[in-house]
Amino acid sequence: MKYVLFISFVFMLVSGCEDNVSYDWSRETGENLLFVSHLKEDTLTVIDADRMSKAHVLDLPFTVSDMAHLENQNLIILASQEEAELYQLDLDSGELSPVVEVGEGVAELYVDEGGEMLYSAHSQLNKVSQVSLSSWEVVDKVETDDHPLSMDFDDENGNLYVANVYGHSIQVFDVDGLDLLERIEMVDRPNGILLMEDGILAGGHGSYGDLNRLAFYQSFDGTEQVEIETGLMPIDIVRQGERGFVISHGSHEVTALDLSTMEVTGSVEVAHNPYYGILSQSHLIVSSLDGDAVTFIDPENMTIEEQIHVPAGAHAMVVVEGGQ
Repeated sequence: MKYVLFISFVFMLVSGCEDNVSYDWSRETGENLLFVSHLKEDTLTVIDADRMSKAHVLDLPFTVSDMAHLENQNLIILASQEEAELYQLDLDSGELSPVVEVGEGVAELYVDEGGEMLYSAHSQLNKVSQVSLSSWEVVDKVETDDHPLSMDFDDENGNLYVANVYGHSIQVFDVDGLDLLERIEMVDRPNGILLMEDGILAGGHGSYGDLNRLAFYQSFDGTEQVEIETGLMPIDIVRQGERGFVISHGSHEVTALDLSTMEVTGSVEVAHNPYYGILSQSHLIVSSLDGDAVTFIDPENMTIEEQIHVPAGAHAMVVVEGGQ
């Protein structure tokens, strides 16, 4: 083995509290860690993101549907569709504990750029909850179209965009009161949205009889519309400066876009059914739900650097840079 990891994880129940568990870990300083959740197992995989090697698999008390990293609080927030509460994994103490009750069915989490509010999309209940990260209270809720999932935030205007898969819509809410401002129809079964300076880029499954192979751009004023051929069923979009990366789970590929021209600049095939992408300092990282793998991609030339086998159902990811 080229590198030796001095990483050990010990799982234990905290005495007297069934809701709390703790993880003790020690590791070399200066490493960047990638945490990967799994939809098919109650586990959390920890990967050394610098050496691109699996460090350990942690047993969890529930299946994690999504995660969010709160860098200023040194926490990872975990959601589960079976749990009414969101949980926090404290990266200083290693303790996993409930932090706020939002209701069951959370499939997606989103934190605004200011780190003030967290939004949870309850896909089965057709609602979005707004949580204050300072008081850890649910400050508002709003009903949405059918099956809300992808979310993004317009910092300039203070608006939350929500893509509703089976509602075939993207809804725009004012975050002060969660009033509905606009309803946009761009693609059947939309999933994966990226807000830009002058418009919105969206992917989606398409209709059941005519599956989608395009990402769609539309300016906010509606005067400009662009269709970009990416891959079969593009369902996630991540951004790095003027480049975007579209993840298509139907054709198992990642497509790079020049966001200034909306032109495809490259693509690479990954493991079966990719569904989630994230960027670290030097890698584009994609998890594959049915390929049981996490793929590290060089975003400059769109080549695979490493593919790591992980437990079944690899899904949401967060990168903790520079240690806990």
